[in-house]
Amino acid sequence: MKDLSLSERPRERLFTVGPGALSNGELLAILLRSGTKGCNVLDCARILLGEADDSLVQLSRFNLKQFCSVPGIQSRKAAILMACFELGRRFVLENRQRDSGAITCARDIYNMLLPVVKGLGHEECWVLFLDRQRKVIEMQSFGVGVSDSVLVDPKSVVKTAIEYGASALVLSHNHPGGSPLPSKADMSLTEQLQKACSLCEISLLDHVVLCDNSYYSFADNAISSI
Repeated sequence: MKDLSLSERPRERLFTVGPGALSNGELLAILLRSGTKGCNVLDCARILLGEADDSLVQLSRFNLKQFCSVPGIQSRKAAILMACFELGRRFVLENRQRDSGAITCARDIYNMLLPVVKGLGHEECWVLFLDRQRKVIEMQSFGVGVSDSVLVDPKSVVKTAIEYGASALVLSHNHPGGSPLPSKADMSLTEQLQKACSLCEISLLDHVVLCDNSYYSFADNAISSI
């Protein structure tokens, strides 16, 4: 960093012009703090972005080994970057939960949950618990799986719905592979949850499968389980 003039140093620029004026590389450089011999911190940040095709979504998928394969990044710096991406997801989740209005369609669910699961390399299942006006009471994760599956216990979902006093719920999970079309396992889970909900007079409004750029709604496609 010492070989950069004060006007070029990312931290000083942040204080002067604000974080919104900084490039992705400059923001990453602030997190990295230092470069290596012959490669200043800005160059290290640019190399890191290049490894992810200049995509923050791709970068958010990096694991410890991938981060540490980049010159100048050790486990300590990798941990900082991984923690920042996770905090970003949680920030979006918290704000969307508080600011959400009534759920009226699958697009609402997609818009609410996409920032939480976008870029993940594994499947996660989320459930939205709704009141009688279809406003979100709570959003909760019910499983973290692998690249092509996630296990969910329908009984646990219904039990939680009763605890929250929810009258309806929406099931959602992501497909990292790029296709939102439901699998046989997705169909089976939906049917099991529908049966469990009906026993407790709770409505399963939809099961929405999310991808980074698309989604599939069981309700919109008139799947018999919904």
